[in-house]
Amino acid sequence: SSVTSLPAAISTGKVLQVVQANKSDMASSTSQTYADISGLSVNITPSSSSNKILISFFTQVSTNNHDAQIRLMRDSTTIIGSGASTKNGTVNARTANGDTIHTMGTMYLDTPSTISQITYKLQWRLNVAQTVYLNRRMGDTAFSTISNITAMEVSA
Repeated sequence: SSVTSLPAAISTGKVLQVVQANKSDMASSTSQTYADISGLSVNITPSSSSNKILISFFTQVSTNNHDAQIRLMRDSTTIIGSGASTKNGTVNARTANGDTIHTMGTMYLDTPSTISQITYKLQWRLNVAQTVYLNRRMGDTAFSTISNITAMEVSA
């Protein structure tokens, strides 16, 4: 026999809203302290304080053989990448001589416990005094790609 519906007692989460920011232009940074990545932030207002927010991000990064770190913020609170050390909890990548692009990203299920607007954003830094590039290879401005951040409200 086949099941055509779930019993009423089983609760299932539902996606209530989705917001996304896509960044297709190229960017670079020489900052060794975390700085916002312009264009990679989203605002979302949960409809219930018991709901969760599923955040995913994918960035396309190139460096000159040094470690780049990206962290996820909820307003001014670090969600992923809480430490000050080079690799503590961050999404980390190293590309060889800028010839390749590395996809840096993850998914995270957040419990913000609020019905106020939230801003989720990405920040980046490099571990040495060099340059990190977004959406391009270091020496190739003709080649470009896209990075994004997505937030989905999921009912409790």
